[in-house]
Amino acid sequence: MLRHIQKRCMSGHAGGFNSPLQMSMVNKVKYQDVSHDLTKGPQAGVYGVIPQYEGALPVEDMEVTVMPNGVTVASVDKGGAIARLGVFCKAGSRTETAANAGIAHLVRHAWFGGTSRRSYIGAAREPFQCGADISAFSTRECFGVTTVCAKDKADLILDHMTQSLICPEFWTHEVHGAKASAAAESAKMGSNADVVLLEEAHRVAFAGKGLGRSLFIKPYGPQLEQDDCFEYVNQHLAPADNVVIVGQGIDHETLKAMTDEFTWNLEAGAQAPAEPKYCGGRDSHIETGGSLVSAMLLTKGMPAGSKEGVALDLVKFIVGAGGSSITKGANNSKLMFTAGEHLSMPYTTACVNIGYSDTGLFGLSVTSHQTEIAPLLKSGVEVMGGVINSVTEEALAIAKTKLTANICMQDDSASQMERAAFGLMGCGASQADTLALIDSITVADVSSTLKAVWASDPILVSVGNGENLPVLKEIL
Repeated sequence: MLRHIQKRCMSGHAGGFNSPLQMSMVNKVKYQDVSHDLTKGPQAGVYGVIPQYEGALPVEDMEVTVMPNGVTVASVDKGGAIARLGVFCKAGSRTETAANAGIAHLVRHAWFGGTSRRSYIGAAREPFQCGADISAFSTRECFGVTTVCAKDKADLILDHMTQSLICPEFWTHEVHGAKASAAAESAKMGSNADVVLLEEAHRVAFAGKGLGRSLFIKPYGPQLEQDDCFEYVNQHLAPADNVVIVGQGIDHETLKAMTDEFTWNLEAGAQAPAEPKYCGGRDSHIETGGSLVSAMLLTKGMPAGSKEGVALDLVKFIVGAGGSSITKGANNSKLMFTAGEHLSMPYTTACVNIGYSDTGLFGLSVTSHQTEIAPLLKSGVEVMGGVINSVTEEALAIAKTKLTANICMQDDSASQMERAAFGLMGCGASQADTLALIDSITVADVSSTLKAVWASDPILVSVGNGENLPVLKEIL
């Protein structure tokens, strides 16, 4: 479910290495007495020579075509008998209004209902008979439907995936069922402190509008019905210039022909979302009792996929992306070590970078016993302030190595497809573009970006026991 709250959203990269074997490989191989400097060339290690790559790691090129009606088609054929397909629309909770808040969440749950060409039973049975696994997701800026299927069934499955764009029905009984399942998911997410904290951070940072709208339908929100679903799909999902179709394991000309057959009647006319307005200098606390408190101290960040946004991703690895204090002896995190000098009870602290097409949020995420939340937040501010003018070439080189490895190891075929779609929609960058940006960033870029971001008015949001929670002015 966390992919529905921005997977995207906390893009949590593990900072450091958590097993003794990994530490021995990276920091020092005790049995061979060989030091491993990540900023230098190939060296002998436990498994032989560590390969040295010059520039970005090789990534297969995707062919991209913009169809006459505005639909973007991208594909790479890796061979084999399996194809991955994705239909992505540049719309999400950001494009909602006060009158239809939660509609993106509802449409996601109603997406696999009947259409004018397929009944509800037919829509459910056809992918099953083809051996396809179809899923839908929604974020603040993107709505997507993805699948894995046999290559010889790709045309049938793509036809099925695009039907809710072309000829949806949203029958009343199906919408009511979707409302019930969406409400159940919303209630489940409402019991997750991390989800609640992230939702509140966006609400406070963007004043509850645009990017500040919730990802989930609310019981006290507007009563959404069939007409609301039709209107949202027609205005925000169906415009051809908002649609990106990505395929892996399928020939580009074949995918173009299928796209032309199934989406020829879509017309351009996408509406650009309103410019986000960041509202800094605000506090918010949600009291839930207990002994713990989780908090986020955030400032206005940089767009995803931009050079500045990637520079902030590198900052995460320079200060330490975080982890449990139980394993801090195996975690080279400045945030964790600095906090450990002031705290006596278990805690966790991490650097957070959340990027969107035209803005972002950057800062700290912490959790501790309610009596130690103030020193934990202050230690994080101390680390961030010290990094602005103390980034070294060695620290940057190590951060680049970690971020590059993190991207390459975590990007399976499905996430590469989504990265490509986000890049084509302007909501991020492809893997190849991201790796190229990492190589181009200098110490001056990191310092200037962090200085500019950290100078803006922050927000402080928290969930839990707020008895000893400091106000924003006390932390700064």
